[in-house]
Amino acid sequence: MSSLLQQICEAVCAATDIPLDKVWAFWHPVDPALAWRADWNREPRGGPVVRIFCRRSHSAARVQGIVAAVRSTLAAALGCGFSTVFVQVIRVEDEEVFSVG
Repeated sequence: MSSLLQQICEAVCAATDIPLDKVWAFWHPVDPALAWRADWNREPRGGPVVRIFCRRSHSAARVQGIVAAVRSTLAAALGCGFSTVFVQVIRVEDEEVFSVG
């Protein structure tokens, strides 16, 4: 899984000018008994649900590039359709983003 998360981060960096040390990815598996979506239980399998937090100051074009990079990387790696990777983007005010260092 670590390799896939690295691929996602690198794809986001390649699609934008965001430095690699500013892009993070986490994977939170959900127990199948605790969730249901019709295409998760049939073939071909549906994609994952993704939540992206990004700065409100990012342009719409940059955010679209981030979303496309994440969706295409996951679709290729997981063998699911691009359109089945559901992405929610949450904009964060710049003054609410804190960096260490």
